[in-house]
Amino acid sequence: MTKVGLEILDVLITNEATTAMQSMSVRQLYDAMPEQRRKSYSTIYRHLIHLTEKGYVDNALDDGLSSTYIITSTGKQLHDSLYKYK
Repeated sequence: MTKVGLEILDVLITNEATTAMQSMSVRQLYDAMPEQRRKSYSTIYRHLIHLTEKGYVDNALDDGLSSTYIITSTGKQLHDSLYKYK
C-alpha cells in the first residue's frame, strides 16, 4: 500500500463513498484531497486501477465518459487497520 493509495481510501471513507449513488469520480477524488498531499489526475487514476485490482475499491457507475468508484469492505478494513496508529 502506498501513501497515495491510503489517501484515496481515506477520501472515499470521509465522503462515505460506499454506494453507487455516493461514488466519486477521479476529478472528485482529486478535488477532495488536501492540497499539500494532492497528486496529479493521472497518478490518482493509476492508483485507483491498482486498488481495484487488489479489491479495495470497486467501479460503481459511469458518469458520462468517466467511471466512479466506491470503497469495498476489504478497503475499509485495510484503511482502519493502517489508520489505527494515526
